[in-house]
Amino acid sequence: MIVSHLLEFMANKMVLEPLGLTMSGYKIMHILDEHGSVAISRVITCLGSTKSNVSQRLSFLEKNGFVKRSSGDGDDKRTVLVVLTEKGKKKLKEARLVLEKKSLKFDELFSEKELKSVSGFLNKVFDKLIINLK
Repeated sequence: MIVSHLLEFMANKMVLEPLGLTMSGYKIMHILDEHGSVAISRVITCLGSTKSNVSQRLSFLEKNGFVKRSSGDGDDKRTVLVVLTEKGKKKLKEARLVLEKKSLKFDELFSEKELKSVSGFLNKVFDKLIINLK
């Protein structure tokens, strides 16, 4: 668990922030790229985040021209849909290229035994930190 948080932190600091994105923003853009026009409620569900957090992230992405919100089609006009703009598609493609270039192939650098050992160590450290913070 801690390993994934560490990798996400590193991706944020070294890759996404220099591109003007956050991990949450990147994830939202990825969801929109995969699914097209999406209801905000679905974005919230996919991210496992709060409505206010997603709304904040969407406002940032919309302000930068990466996404666009619109009222839903069909019976319920109250549903707000979000779609990735052309500018957003270009930014997402740029972020994916940078992530791909900077990605470490852990399975090529370390054996499975080494990865399990480090993961176990980091999880224990994380667990101790959580216990000490309570």
